[in-house]
Amino acid sequence: MRDLTLLPPYIELWEELKRRGGIAKDSELFKILRSRYDISRREYNKLLMMMELRGYIHVEYLKKNERLIRALR
Repeated sequence: MRDLTLLPPYIELWEELKRRGGIAKDSELFKILRSRYDISRREYNKLLMMMELRGYIHVEYLKKNERLIRALR
């Protein structure tokens, strides 16, 4: 049975960013969301893109496979 207390993934991501002071590595956030939701890397990237386009976050590339996520609001 599905747990109805789960928030949508974008809210979980936002809350986790706030808990971390508004900044976190992409891989850390993905691990947290992956533990709570059945989310693929592709869905996660879409979520980040949607949040960035709406002005909630900024995604900064550090290395080839490493990104830094910053809360903007």
